[in-house]
Amino acid sequence: MTVKVSEETVPAAVFATQVIVGTIIFSLVMVAAYCLSLLVSWMDAHGAPSWMMKPASWAEWLLFWADLFCFGLFLLSEVLKFVVGLIKEWKR
Repeated sequence: MTVKVSEETVPAAVFATQVIVGTIIFSLVMVAAYCLSLLVSWMDAHGAPSWMMKPASWAEWLLFWADLFCFGLFLLSEVLKFVVGLIKEWKR
């Protein structure tokens, strides 16, 4: 499937597409972190030993913060590429 856009809007369309795809991937990893959180809560409610709870809890938070950090870097990278593309286009 192809979408035709005018030449002036190509950088914005590419930027929007990449941000949408990145957000979907971020959301999938965030769902995994949430499911891990539910699992940790369930294990805690059913009396799982502390040697099992501590690493599971750390893994949950590590996944959440790593995903958030990587998403921030991804957005920063995409914005910088978009701005550099706009500057190059204006200099023509």
